[in-house]
Amino acid sequence: MNSSKSKKWFSLSNRGFLFTISVIIFASTLVLYAQHFSDSVNSNERSIILASQPVNIFLLNDDLANGVASLLGLTVDINQSINSTVLISGVISQTPSISSAFLGYSSFLSGKFFPSIGGTHSLNLSNLSDGTAELFFGNNLEFDSGYTGHEIAFYKKSGASIVSLDLNLHSSNSLQSIEWAPNSSGQTLALNLNYSDDANSFSIHQNISVASLSSLRFVYSDGDSLLSLGAVSIGGVNKNSAMLFTAMPTQKVSYVLKGTFGNEKIAPARFNSVLSSKLERVDSNSYLTLYR
Repeated sequence: MNSSKSKKWFSLSNRGFLFTISVIIFASTLVLYAQHFSDSVNSNERSIILASQPVNIFLLNDDLANGVASLLGLTVDINQSINSTVLISGVISQTPSISSAFLGYSSFLSGKFFPSIGGTHSLNLSNLSDGTAELFFGNNLEFDSGYTGHEIAFYKKSGASIVSLDLNLHSSNSLQSIEWAPNSSGQTLALNLNYSDDANSFSIHQNISVASLSSLRFVYSDGDSLLSLGAVSIGGVNKNSAMLFTAMPTQKVSYVLKGTFGNEKIAPARFNSVLSSKLERVDSNSYLTLYR
């Protein structure tokens, strides 16, 4: 009897021992799997975070570019279809100093905004706060807002010529007369000009030369404004397929400008201002970009 009981106890003990070992092995496997899963999740989360940093820089760049456009009072749109088009609207006027506005904007960014978002960032606004703000379209086109000289310029630096130029102007001053001196020699572009003020309006629809000067003088009681087209001197450099409009200092002029081109790459649209950002594994220097 004792021998039988002993054998039965031994059999049950073996089963209990094997069950205990199995539980330990299974539990160890769960711990190891859980640890591996946790490491994997942490690794994936870190990869996602690191991967998201360049995207955040792009979004930061976009926000700052739109902030600069707002300071300049510019609205910009581009369309790259069969014929590429650039659409720019704004106001030339005696506004508070834009240069001072840029200084205030720069102080806000460096003193409050950048420290609050992590990383190290700086925005160089010196090329925009010197009196002329440049906006580049692709590698061949440029728009200048000369806010201290009350003028705007639009011209190609290289590549295809402008196919057509549409310009709508509305002035705060009443026009007395105009002096229109067109030149249609050689290659031409289609000019569509619409002018208005509170008392007058007129339109010009004419083909003009891209390589010779055409000019339109607006005569007012207190001075003149001048529109130069085709071959124009801008910043002391002669440009073809160009437009330069200079308003009187006392004049407020709203404008909408549309340039149409052939198969011309006009993106990205970038301000002449560089954003520098440093984050973990990211060191970026890029122009402020309105359109990519």
